[in-house]
Amino acid sequence: RLGLLLPEGGRALLPRIRQIAQPELGWDDRRWEAESARYLDIWETQYRLAR
Repeated sequence: RLGLLLPEGGRALLPRIRQIAQPELGWDDRRWEAESARYLDIWETQYRLAR
């Protein structure tokens, strides 16, 4: 939901979300980078408002 309400899909919050979520999910840095890139790609292609 943050991605729908915040500018740029909440991109600016990803570092803070990472601090909380990565240890909880047991993801290494490679997995975090892949998942965050996937999220941003989905947001960009499916939810971003037309320019």
